Amino acid sequence: MAATAEPKDAATRTEQVFRRLRDDLLANRFQPNEPLRFERMRELYESGIAPLREALSRLSESGLVVQVGQKGFRAAPFSLEDLHDIVETRRKLEVLAAQDAAQNGSEQWESNLVATFHRFGKVSRSKPETVAERAVWEERHTEFHRALIAGCRSRWTQQLWSIVFDHAERYRRSAIGLGHWSENEYADHKLLFDAAINRDPERLGELLHSHIGVSAERLVMHLSPSLAGPKAF
Repeated sequence: MAATAEPKDAATRTEQVFRRLRDDLLANRFQPNEPLRFERMRELYESGIAPLREALSRLSESGLVVQVGQKGFRAAPFSLEDLHDIVETRRKLEVLAAQDAAQNGSEQWESNLVATFHRFGKVSRSKPETVAERAVWEERHTEFHRALIAGCRSRWTQQLWSIVFDHAERYRRSAIGLGHWSENEYADHKLLFDAAINRDPERLGELLHSHIGVSAERLVMHLSPSLAGPKAF
């Protein structure tokens, strides 16, 4: 029994480190291009080298960290070109996936979308002010967008969207600390919800295309001092 328990425990520990490190990268607790030093991370995550190396390798596959030759790992850098690429790719994938979901999503997809929008709505009628409030808002915002496309029949489209969405989140969460916020968050997402529930893929596609682009413009406005300058979406 002991012989089988150890690998299971090791795998569980590795997964815990991976999830914690991924969450910290999305929350920009490591600055863009910051070296991810094993000494610091061993202390932060109370982990040995092996789970950290495995977690970093997995995160490098999705681009959240970058391996620099034999010198170790860094948090992925920020740039205007990268942001524009991420936004355009996310927009194409999310419109495609959401339209497919609106046409083909099951009753279970619909029920889950109703529930996630209800949870999102409860935290979106006013601007979150504290770190804890922002964390809850971020979680429920992500839940809603994931629920929106969950009815898409293509597993690969969902998987690729998830990677790009994570990268977009890094930029958006960084901008929130600089004042990035829309007073219309609830109303904007209510339009997306209504179009999806009404099974109107054309309307949903138009709304999503605009929603993602307008959000990106606000991101650039707040992040442009540290990026290269404005670029239209």
